[in-house]
Amino acid sequence: MSTTNVTAIVLSALSFALPTTGFAENPWRALECPPGSELQQVTEHMFDNYSGDFYAQSESCVNPLTDNLEGEVRISNSRDGVVSLSTYQAGFKHGPEWTFHKNEQLHGAFIYERSKLNGPISVFRNNGLPELTGEYTNSRQVGVWQYFDEQGQLEREKNFGQ
Repeated sequence: MSTTNVTAIVLSALSFALPTTGFAENPWRALECPPGSELQQVTEHMFDNYSGDFYAQSESCVNPLTDNLEGEVRISNSRDGVVSLSTYQAGFKHGPEWTFHKNEQLHGAFIYERSKLNGPISVFRNNGLPELTGEYTNSRQVGVWQYFDEQGQLEREKNFGQ
């Protein structure tokens, strides 16, 4: 199977699995907070042994009465430039999460239910080729996972069972 076919199949499967949000079309658009929530912006100085100093910026919708995240959240960092876009409900990550490489290519697509991974996931390299596909149930890997080489060709499969 060609790389183009694998990528098309993966994206087609995700289009059915992930609810439509504005994130997929334009991850850098203004966040939309639900009624009663307020937009908060935070920049944090961080450090890790691998890359040293870096900054993480977040924009999030927060319910001021409960201090819970509610609605859309965008996080980006100066270390690797990955942008993460998530949806929260009552303080839990709930719904689709999209991550993008610095070059704006899709990095990953995931589905959360009450902060647990549930459903199909796909991760892509910064050139758009697939890196892996799989599925989670209650944040546990299940079923057959596929891993692809640098050229997007299927390299191996691993079955995690039910």
